[in-house]
Amino acid sequence: MKSLLNMCALNAKKHDKEIALYYERKVKDGKNPMSVMNAIRCKVLSRVFAVINRGSPFINTYKFAVYFFVNLFGFYHRMGQQEQIVTPASEVSGLH
Repeated sequence: MKSLLNMCALNAKKHDKEIALYYERKVKDGKNPMSVMNAIRCKVLSRVFAVINRGSPFINTYKFAVYFFVNLFGFYHRMGQQEQIVTPASEVSGLH
């Protein structure tokens, strides 16, 4: 069971951007990489039990939060092949 959980944590670190950023941040802060992997195992278990208890599939809210902050602060973002500037509402309405 422990080896399966370890494989889940390794795949989560590889494919989930939120967990990958968490891993990099903690290792950069000086944490032992195996200690960080143990925390990722705990995060994976928490997600699994949350899905079971709720009875609904896992929804990755991280991508929605990133999109919100990109639009909130008026940075560039890509939509397809076209690059656009998202401006704050105050600039659009002329309320400088």
